Amino acid sequence: MENKNPSAIEYHETTKLGYINLKTKPSLYKSYNIDPAITLEGRSIEINTPTLDCVDLANSGQSPVGLTEIATLLNLSSGIIKSNISTTAGPVDYRAASSAGALYPIETYLICGDLQDIPAGIYHFSPKDNVLTKIAEGDYRALLSSGRSEHQEISNSPIVLVYTSIIWRSTWKYRARGYRYSLWDNGTILSNLINASNALGIPNKLYLGFIDNTVNDLLGLDGVKEAATCMVTLGAQSVQHVHNPTHNTIKVNPDYNNDIEYDEVTKMHQATKINSPSDLDRWLTTIPERYEYPAGESKLSTKLIPPIESRSIHDTITNRGSTRRFQRTSISKTHLIHLLNSSTNPAKSDFLNENRPSLLEFYFIVNSVEGVPRGAYYYSLNNNSLELIKSGNFRSDAGHLCFEQALGYDSSVVAFIMADLTSLTTEYGDRGYRAAQIEAGMRGGQLYLSAYSLGLGASGITFYDDSVTEFFSPHASTATPMFVVTIGKTSNQNSVRPFRSKVAVKLDAMARGAGQIF
Repeated sequence: MENKNPSAIEYHETTKLGYINLKTKPSLYKSYNIDPAITLEGRSIEINTPTLDCVDLANSGQSPVGLTEIATLLNLSSGIIKSNISTTAGPVDYRAASSAGALYPIETYLICGDLQDIPAGIYHFSPKDNVLTKIAEGDYRALLSSGRSEHQEISNSPIVLVYTSIIWRSTWKYRARGYRYSLWDNGTILSNLINASNALGIPNKLYLGFIDNTVNDLLGLDGVKEAATCMVTLGAQSVQHVHNPTHNTIKVNPDYNNDIEYDEVTKMHQATKINSPSDLDRWLTTIPERYEYPAGESKLSTKLIPPIESRSIHDTITNRGSTRRFQRTSISKTHLIHLLNSSTNPAKSDFLNENRPSLLEFYFIVNSVEGVPRGAYYYSLNNNSLELIKSGNFRSDAGHLCFEQALGYDSSVVAFIMADLTSLTTEYGDRGYRAAQIEAGMRGGQLYLSAYSLGLGASGITFYDDSVTEFFSPHASTATPMFVVTIGKTSNQNSVRPFRSKVAVKLDAMARGAGQIF
């Protein structure tokens, strides 16, 4: 031991407790400060299509896409829908799609040929200013397809939206786990976009098949602090001459001061990248067929969908907000049928088809649904039925699995969206992990929208990963939870309720030595 050894001070400093460090919080907005910008203010329209009808309208139209449609889609997916004033801290902006911790890590870029009111170019959407900023001039769509004939529909689409993640926005609060959250947030944005696009009769398709470095370089991104995650094509296909201009790398200086790079996040994202034409070829191979394990007796079929009214997609999105407390009352069987149907309908993408409508598995705890016995369930996509795994009152289990939160206990139903990652990564490679997380966010986002449209409340919630798998085992023994949504009737007192489950009480007692034999 030596005097003045700094080890004690170093240890003490690194083990201090404190609230989240607001001094290092990254900006929620990215700006290029380039003039002129195309303003979208006052250009969007109100879509009156019932929310539950939007799923059935998937790619049923061939409507043209102009500035009005673009403004509408961007505002309903990535725009600011409301601002609240905190009495202690000031204004808080809320965007159209749900985001973990309201951190909004996803940026939106638009790449297009010449459109009415929008010249060909690469644009960045700023939700704060509600503008499109042109950051490159010319038609770059062909670069996105990497010269692949299988991907000519990308270059033949009038518009391609490219989504990117500024990962530090999520990891600032949620640390390494924040990478998952950023992909979920991407998925909830996609859910809004696809519903609104369907309502407008605009064809759309999700792509994860692209060479990451090509897209990152095109947008001037480093691929680590900010990286492309997925693309969506909008509009009817049209074969046309595409001019490939000489591209100058775009430089921008977003505020990454004091960011912490988590090695496991960097390693994970790099592993999910498609790095070469040969990697892309493997991604574009035949989609594996889905296989399901039989569960138990069917307690609810969704083959026949009873009619029900739902709010317009515009009203649903613009009035959306995560529930903080449920009434602990029942929802109807019809409500549950529509929630199941809308959230599991096939999404058009380059990694799903009729034989593989989802990468995910859908499990539920039913706490209180009229005409449906309480219990743990598996939803079979093959049979369109909710199949009983085990019966019983699992409210306390639901509260515990939902990270010891009352929302799980008080809700009418909890959806556990899960994935067999071992099988997925074997079939799709590590890119399949990115796809599964994004799809989980989409499915969760659809549950949000469907619930709100029916006058119900919903909230995405974190969870104890392995405990969820254990609860639904042996049926779910190979699956891991990806996204969890609680659903029910919102309480008039919509504030967080203190909660302690019987499961946690027992575990705490055991941690203190209860039941041990000395």
